[in-house]
Amino acid sequence: IAEALPKMAFGNRIGFSIDTEEDLFASRYGSFLLETDQHLDLPLLGYTGSWSDSSINGQRLDLAALQKAWEQPLADIFPTAGSQLPNDISRSSETCLTKPRHAPYRKQNPQVFIPIFPGTNCEYDMARAFAREGAQVVTEVYRDAASYARQIEQADILALPGGFSVGDEPDGSAKFIVSVLRQEQVKEAVHSLLRKGGLILGICNGFQALIKSGLLPYGQIRDLDPDSPTLATNDSGHHVAKIVHTAIASVASPWLSSFDVGEVHHIPISHGEGRVVMSPEQYRECSASGQIATKYLGENPNGSSFGIEGLLAHQGQILGKMGHSERSGSGLYLNYCPEIEQNLFRNGVNYFRWM
Repeated sequence: IAEALPKMAFGNRIGFSIDTEEDLFASRYGSFLLETDQHLDLPLLGYTGSWSDSSINGQRLDLAALQKAWEQPLADIFPTAGSQLPNDISRSSETCLTKPRHAPYRKQNPQVFIPIFPGTNCEYDMARAFAREGAQVVTEVYRDAASYARQIEQADILALPGGFSVGDEPDGSAKFIVSVLRQEQVKEAVHSLLRKGGLILGICNGFQALIKSGLLPYGQIRDLDPDSPTLATNDSGHHVAKIVHTAIASVASPWLSSFDVGEVHHIPISHGEGRVVMSPEQYRECSASGQIATKYLGENPNGSSFGIEGLLAHQGQILGKMGHSERSGSGLYLNYCPEIEQNLFRNGVNYFRWM
């Protein structure tokens, strides 16, 4: 019990006041320590309370000091402190292109089309994120190109979800999605969406599709050159799933309009093929045009060139990123970081509202 109580407090930042004759250091393998607001016919240890006023049998506890002592032995292996911004990310938005104001037309409840492909699984979270902001969300399982072209023509936003399209086989992530985007009817509908001022978002699998179709960083569906920027298998050779720190590197996009350059977010990632590969020359060109959207801070979880996590194209109308910004909501990540939110979806919807 003496070990379990602080662990629970460290994770949730909720203190406790314990007054009991139980042996707090007894081995209790297989037992459960419950935190509940219900009356249960079980031994009561005490009550939750203030982090700063925690105590056991009248003895005050400095939980902050206990947490530091708990984390210190593995601090070099599992760092808990935030990292410094990379040198090429300024905290001044003056170094980036001007923030876009609004779409060329106004719409109170823009329509979002989320295509569903075999193996994608993040359409639920993405649809929920857009719906929370008042968008009309349409989802459709892929059957034929003509149907998808019609949906894109009617949409204001095309949002490609994450997942494991067709098994996400090595060196082939999102290629089924790309094959659909390259079909002439769909290709023309996507280009028409961009011409009228619509937006495109791709997360994880969706980001892979945007890069491998040419929409990133070129702003159009096109054939790629052998040295075009691409996404490759993580440096580790393994799937990576964790919370990472990222920084906003550009605000030259409707998707990033509420943020500031240098703003840091905690973002969940989950991918096996998320390493952005581009040459130093390509990086300089993308940086100069404000196309580097976001960068990893500290740990580079997949070995991306120059720490790139997200890219922009077509005057910022297109955003692709590996981190799952849609995986946020009440009650999530409470034992890690309850402040996780990067509301790209609100920015995208507000772009059409002229607020």
